[in-house]
Amino acid sequence: MTPAQQPSLPPEALELLEQMHNIFVPQAVSWWPPAFGWWAATISLLGALVLALIAYLIKRRQEAYRRTALKLLDGLRDYPDTQLPTEANRLLKRVALAAFPAEKLAINQAFGEDWVAWLNARCRDLVFSGSAAAALARGGYQQDAAYPREELLASVRRWIADHQRALGRVPVRRPAHV
Repeated sequence: MTPAQQPSLPPEALELLEQMHNIFVPQAVSWWPPAFGWWAATISLLGALVLALIAYLIKRRQEAYRRTALKLLDGLRDYPDTQLPTEANRLLKRVALAAFPAEKLAINQAFGEDWVAWLNARCRDLVFSGSAAAALARGGYQQDAAYPREELLASVRRWIADHQRALGRVPVRRPAHV
């Protein structure tokens, strides 16, 4: 606005306008150092991450026998049909001894239908039934009998992957068709 366009102000207002200074804006709030809450949140998050990593590593170490057993199971595909039930039983005994060391005597003494019932008792679902259960129960003793290869291998794989490492005593379930 030009001086001619300015409205005429009373002399007191002009005097007050001359006393005014520019408005000072405060400095921006610094992000460093963070407040106590941010320190606490950061430390809590790092602690949770460390605990999760430790839990993951412990679980991985405890489950290493499963990964090894599944690799060994892939090698069983090369065995002839007459030796497959015996080798599957041998692998299952090794896995059972690794998973249930407190039951070593029961595992070593179990054979036949009792062995199949012991294996089934350690899973949520019935894994060995029908011809797969018969192959485990009698396959090592009746080498001339024919058993479905893929069903047996699939059942063994499922047991290795799904059995529960129980802390207490597990009730024994017998398969229906052994």
